[in-house]
Amino acid sequence: MNLTARHAERLTRFLVQSENGCLLWTGATYGGGRYGHFKVKAGEHAAAHRVAWLLAGREIPEGMQVLHNCPGGDNPLCCNVDHLWLGTMHDNMRDRREKGRCARHGSLLPWGVNRQVGRFGARAWDGRKTVWLGSFSTAEEAGKVAAAARLEFDRRRFGDDYKAGNADD
Repeated sequence: MNLTARHAERLTRFLVQSENGCLLWTGATYGGGRYGHFKVKAGEHAAAHRVAWLLAGREIPEGMQVLHNCPGGDNPLCCNVDHLWLGTMHDNMRDRREKGRCARHGSLLPWGVNRQVGRFGARAWDGRKTVWLGSFSTAEEAGKVAAAARLEFDRRRFGDDYKAGNADD
């Protein structure tokens, strides 16, 4: 990818510094709004954090990815090269699992908890829809709220004698 000073200017125009030192991309996004979408030229686009990495004079060897390690929790919109590192796809999957960003298989977070930027969200299914329970500072706190809500919702659905994990007892 051929990047010039003009690309650096454009990238900088779309960056805003956050309290924790992240340089947050404010332009177009992809991946559900999680990653910066930088137009290199007509028909060629790249993730904004990868462009920032390359503009800083760093290389991305074949088979490597640019991963995030932001203070206070990874932020995929961050383009601060001091918060980025190179890793393989395997490194990326392990990193996201260890940091609680894996919402499905292999997650280390309690059921009903998801990682947000610097916080943990809790939700539970009430039998008809997913109910948002709030945002918490620790995974343990969010997990307790999610578990209590899940038990309460299940008791409403299956009766007061319902025991977690077994509606027939």
